[in-house]
Amino acid sequence: SPVIRKWKIAPGSADKPPASDAPWSTVYSKVDGVLPDADLGPGEIIYAQGAANVQVAGPVKLLLNSPKGLKLWIDDRPVNNFASPLDLTAGRHTLTFAIQRAQRDAPSLRVELTSPTGSPAKYQPEGGL
Repeated sequence: SPVIRKWKIAPGSADKPPASDAPWSTVYSKVDGVLPDADLGPGEIIYAQGAANVQVAGPVKLLLNSPKGLKLWIDDRPVNNFASPLDLTAGRHTLTFAIQRAQRDAPSLRVELTSPTGSPAKYQPEGGL
């Protein structure tokens, strides 16, 4: 299944992602899709933003290495339930995670996109060099 490989990261403090003109830096996950904590830079709360291009709309499920200590926004909408499929429209969508390091039980972030049974969704995470 596709994993998000290209990330933009920025430190943060509030319950709102940094603005798009904030000093985001680009990092890449490892081949297995894991973005190590060491690559996130300093800070207690780090924001990591990936993107996916949806060719055919439909439900998409996120498989996370651990949901603990994470908050998620799809585009600018907060997502409260990571376990439920996300109904994504066609087009480009940003996935912005707030990583609260003290609450994480995994020293990394891995996000895989899958289609629930019967979903017509077709998508591709942005990535590459």
